[in-house]
Formats: sequence, C-alpha cells, structure tokens
Amino acid sequence: MTLTGCCCMSLRTAGLVLGWLGLAISAITISSTMNHLSRYDPEDDEYESPSKAETIQTLRCDIIFLSISVLNVLITGLLINGITSNKHRFLLPWLIVKGLGLLVIIPLGFLILAGSTLTAEPIQIVASLLLLLIIGFCCLCWMAVYSLYKEIKASTGKQLTFFESNAINSGTIPYQLFEKY
Repeated sequence: MTLTGCCCMSLRTAGLVLGWLGLAISAITISSTMNHLSRYDPEDDEYESPSKAETIQTLRCDIIFLSISVLNVLITGLLINGITSNKHRFLLPWLIVKGLGLLVIIPLGFLILAGSTLTAEPIQIVASLLLLLIIGFCCLCWMAVYSLYKEIKASTGKQLTFFESNAINSGTIPYQLFEKY
C-alpha cells in the first residue's frame, strides 16, 4: 500500500514535519535527562539511604534513555537529510528503527487493552483506546515515510555514491558520463 499524502500534507512535507518534531522532542529529552543526571551527587548523604539501589537503577535508566535519545537525533537527522537531498538510503535507518519499535509496541498495546477490559475500569479502557489511536497514528506516519522512500527511490533510480556526486559537483567529471544513472 502506497500513500500519496499524510495528514493533509504531501509525503515530503509530512516527512520533514516528522523529522523536525522528532529532533525537537529528542533535544528536549536530552536536555531534561542531562539536567536530571547533573543533580546526582554520589557524595551526598541522601544517597546513602537504603534507597541507594533505587538511585543506581534510576541512573542506569537515565543513561539508557539518554543513549536512545542521542540515537534518535542521529536517525532523525538522516531522515531530514535524505528527504532534502533526495537520497532514499538515508531514510532506511529511520524506517528500520521505527518499524522495530512498532513491532514491539503493537502487541503491547493489545495486551494493555486486553488487561484493561478485564478490570473494567472506565479510565483504563479510555487510556487503552487512546494508546491504540496513538499506535495507529504511528503506523500511518511509518507508512507515509515508507511511501516517500519508495517515491524517492523510483524518481532517482540508481543513486550516485558520495564520491561520484562530489566529482560531478566539482566539475572534474562531466555529468554526461553519468547519464545512465
């Protein structure tokens, strides 16, 4: 299934919006995690309490969260660069990572929905349905970037390597030699 647009935008615009929103969210996450990590003082007496194991666990989670956010900045930067420079291969890391994330989150969403219907708490059911709507929107965004990937790949044909494109742009090799690409 190939989309022609997403959320009343062209695929290119939707991909750029996703990219810039992803960068903004990752930047906020990195700054807040760094702020939280900077408050940790191992010489403080507060951390000598029995909750020291909890503090160490929290630090581990913060470091993992920070690593994931930095990775997300790199992947989202590649997405933006791939869209602006018409290089379909730059979209692949985003598609792979987000696709794997969807493969994990979709079954979890249905498990949470099944668990909330067993307890029959109205707020849990509403929260679970909201989670499923968010998962559906994430699937739509993934499909939009995948459609954009196929569109860029079809329009560019075979991509030039970095060295070939630099040689053409610098004028050392005439472009006519690469007409077959």
